[in-house]
Amino acid sequence: MKTALLTLSLLGSGILVANLNAKPQRPERPDPETVVVDLFEFDADENGSLNATELATGFAELQERRMAEMEDAQADEDADLPPPPPQRKKGKRGAMDPEEMAAGLVEDFDTDGDAELDTAELLEAVTATHSRGKRGPGRGPRGTDSE
Repeated sequence: MKTALLTLSLLGSGILVANLNAKPQRPERPDPETVVVDLFEFDADENGSLNATELATGFAELQERRMAEMEDAQADEDADLPPPPPQRKKGKRGAMDPEEMAAGLVEDFDTDGDAELDTAELLEAVTATHSRGKRGPGRGPRGTDSE
């Protein structure tokens, strides 16, 4: 009886320690199609394409939403967990400035030269950005450096 009780006690302690050490799960990264649909909420002139200003506004708003989701997930996991380290605004590992990102994507993925991204161009840009992840700059569709 004592052995069974000791075994259950050790097993319970192990599960408790594992749960305390578990990192909170980040919300899933949205797929490129979802990002494109979400960005078109910011098509201010409703012309079916996004210029750099509209893109920058959309990127900033979506970034704020994602940060709020991550904070909510953190709070839901366990209120006793320490807060995450402060985020850098810019740099190799920080989030890129929405205006710079928008201008770069328009420059790299605007294949028809109208200084805006239509649905197909934006989908290509977001897909390329997602596939690059955090590896840094890559190449646009025309084989030019994206920086």
